[in-house]
Amino acid sequence: LRKRTRVGRRLDLALSRIADFSARRPLKVVLTAALITGLCVTAGMGLEVNNYLLGIYHDDHPTAKATRLAEEKLEGLVRMQISLEGGKGDMKRPDVLKQVDALQTWLEQQPGVTASLSMTDFIKEMHRAVMGSRALPDSRQAVAQLLLMAEGETGLERHVNFDYSRARVEVRLADVGAMKYLELVDRTRGRMAEKFTASGVQARVTGTSMIAYRGINRLVKDLLMSLSLALLVIGLVLAGLFRSLRIGLVSLLPNTIPLAVGLGSMRLLGMMLEPVTVMIFSIALGIAVDDTIHFFVRYREEVGKGKDPLEAARRTLGTAGRAMVFTSVLLVGGFTVTLSSSFPGTVRFGTLGIIILLSLI
Repeated sequence: LRKRTRVGRRLDLALSRIADFSARRPLKVVLTAALITGLCVTAGMGLEVNNYLLGIYHDDHPTAKATRLAEEKLEGLVRMQISLEGGKGDMKRPDVLKQVDALQTWLEQQPGVTASLSMTDFIKEMHRAVMGSRALPDSRQAVAQLLLMAEGETGLERHVNFDYSRARVEVRLADVGAMKYLELVDRTRGRMAEKFTASGVQARVTGTSMIAYRGINRLVKDLLMSLSLALLVIGLVLAGLFRSLRIGLVSLLPNTIPLAVGLGSMRLLGMMLEPVTVMIFSIALGIAVDDTIHFFVRYREEVGKGKDPLEAARRTLGTAGRAMVFTSVLLVGGFTVTLSSSFPGTVRFGTLGIIILLSLI
């Protein structure tokens, strides 16, 4: 009991000194807070929005090791699909097949691509079985004869439809991350627009991996935009609640500091913007807003009792301030449990949460 009392007395003394300093040098406090926020935001600029399938595992995790071995010895786990659409029988045209083959050759030279497969691979294998060389025929009739021999092959049916008006190329990649994957998609689209336009065949990139990566990146960017709008709304709501535009503007700073500290810390720690790390910002903003409201409400109550600003600040920090500190300390203690997790995403979430919560104390 005496230990708790001693800690409480020390905390009260520290809060009283903070109140004295803040009341006597308000401009210095505001400018220092603004400078810290600016430095953290500057440090956090250029954070990469990215996501890796294996990001949930440590490098020495058996699943990560097995996956990387499969990527090295076999083929990648990530897929990219290219859809080709033309007229009836267009996929039997030698010029179209050679364009598809050239596209596959180009794709297999791109970083991260481990393999590609299309109907051209089946045709070349049939040509090797019949003629002894792995090549594409120069005539449509020769293509048709080889395809006739390959009819019934399950693999071929997955890559071209029955009237040869549509086909697809399956590209397999290592776990290169969302950014490099989407960069490859953009380069592939440019390549196809250059090569397939004259042939009358429409080529487009599709597949669940592309949709998932785009969705994840969009989710992260939307969350960041939502946080920016939330800060603005919070400022307006507080200004209306306390009927003071000055309070609304002042409240933006303490709510922005933890978010700025989080961004700067992520850059220094080499983290990326991903759903797991972005979620902590929403939690931090909620806690910061609660603390801001508690402080302002208590401060106005003290001022309403006739206390001068210095005494009101002291009393506010002595009551609401103690609760804010103890709440943050308890939350920090709770987040430390996540540091023992075997999943890196959980560890990143906990680490960032601890840093942000410490900035709220």
